[in-house]
Amino acid sequence: MKILNETYSKLLHQKVIKAEVAHYGKSTPTKENIKKELAKTANAKKELIMIKQIKTDFGSGSSIVTAYVYDSKEDLKKSEPVTKHMKAQAKKAAEEAAKAAEAPKEEPKAEEKKEEIKEENGG
Repeated sequence: MKILNETYSKLLHQKVIKAEVAHYGKSTPTKENIKKELAKTANAKKELIMIKQIKTDFGSGSSIVTAYVYDSKEDLKKSEPVTKHMKAQAKKAAEEAAKAAEAPKEEPKAEEKKEEIKEENGG
């Protein structure tokens, strides 16, 4: 990955980065792959990077990427619109957290039942 242009917006607390990603003989890289590479190259956290555009000319082995790197999670939330995909991810994470919280409550009940069965059989 080669950074072509980098500017900083004080108002939005973000870096606007234009970079070239080489992928000769391969398909266009995914947003996740580009985020990982950009995080290493720009010394930024992956969760603070938003990929805005991946432009690949037909037949070329490189893509031009436009990305925003925010200073903090709060700045990202203020500037970026919440998409259906993001809402679905948040809902799924909340459901998994709720299931994880309920799981420890169920385990002691199973142990109590085992103890009761042992006592009835000869304990």
